Amino acid sequence: MTNHLFRAFLFSLLVGISGVAASAEADIKFSDNELYPEGITFDVNADQFLVSSMRHGKIGRVGRDGVYHTFINDPILVSSVGMHIDPTRNWLLVAVSDPGVAVNSKKETQAKLAGVAVYDLKSGKRLAYHDLGRLSEGGHFANDITVDSGGNIYVTDSFSPIVYKIDKQGKPSIFVQNELFKGEGFNLNGIVYSPNGYLIIGKSNSGELFKISMKGDVSKINIQKSFNTNDGLVLAQDGSLAVIQNSGEVSRLVSSDNWISAMVAGSVKTGLEFPTTGVIAGDSLYVMNAKLGELFDPKAKKGDNFSIRQIKF
Repeated sequence: MTNHLFRAFLFSLLVGISGVAASAEADIKFSDNELYPEGITFDVNADQFLVSSMRHGKIGRVGRDGVYHTFINDPILVSSVGMHIDPTRNWLLVAVSDPGVAVNSKKETQAKLAGVAVYDLKSGKRLAYHDLGRLSEGGHFANDITVDSGGNIYVTDSFSPIVYKIDKQGKPSIFVQNELFKGEGFNLNGIVYSPNGYLIIGKSNSGELFKISMKGDVSKINIQKSFNTNDGLVLAQDGSLAVIQNSGEVSRLVSSDNWISAMVAGSVKTGLEFPTTGVIAGDSLYVMNAKLGELFDPKAKKGDNFSIRQIKF
């Protein structure tokens, strides 16, 4: 996808955003120069959120008081996107891409870069970097990350119909490449691992959700609703799944048949400008208001203020 089409696609998602703000009093507001943080995760030990940056690539920490400070400023991070904490190994995993809006964006990597950087969660030291884009031709955009019970890492690619795998030895491969993941614009996005032994992934442009077995078998989850512009997926301890849509809605899904099918148990119109990803902190769901419409609209004034919103169904 060209940078022009990518900008147009993301900007079009702003159309139709509406709704009453949910739990506005619980917003954690923070600021940093043109940060545009797409990804979020939560460090339980530090009681802090970690946020990425589409504009600067760096990783920051945000306290519940809204104080932001830079944690990792690594030149390899062109645009940092989805993140995941592996508590067993004390790792922070970061998806790295180049959608063309970063200060370090380059013509040779724009819409072609897909990588995963691995950092020590405490020190911020980089431990590894995995180049996934080299595994196949075409456009690439590493988007979201999850880890299974055996320590294997899985990554979605929004510009190629691929889910990557990085095994415990650090060897990257194409785990699944499937025609169901193809489409116009922005395709695969959020991904989670269920302790029952499968992956759930979302496809933004079609609004579909898919289940992937550990053998790589793909099936569409039967839901009487589509979730266009679905971005982050958050699996709660009770087995329910939060689906965050850039259009401003967050839905809670439940399944009684191991995600062969699912039903909507609740939904919230957030009123946020461009919610992307979310994380469970304590017993609450928090969603990032990334405001990416500003970033991808060349005519829009760029901002410094962002927020993390607690969502209650």
